[in-house]
Amino acid sequence: MGMIAPYIHTLPKDFSKQFTYNDSSNFGLADQPLNLLISEEGEWYIAQGLEYDIVAQAKTIEDVIYEWQRLILSRICIGKELGIDPFEGLVLEG
Repeated sequence: MGMIAPYIHTLPKDFSKQFTYNDSSNFGLADQPLNLLISEEGEWYIAQGLEYDIVAQAKTIEDVIYEWQRLILSRICIGKELGIDPFEGLVLEG
């Protein structure tokens, strides 16, 4: 695997629309694109959210993006079920 320079990957604004919720709330995800800093460490790719402090790792760029999306959408589903804000304490402030 050749080393890549870290770069910003922007998820489309509507990436979360493929999932439906009981009250159709998406905690503002459709209102903004989400940005990931993609970097490479050894054999792993790392995706660090720039708006939310969520990190994923995988062996390919495509998989690390998928895993990051899976993590954030899992937090939404769990937050909805428990009635809590899934992003409390995870918002990164500039």
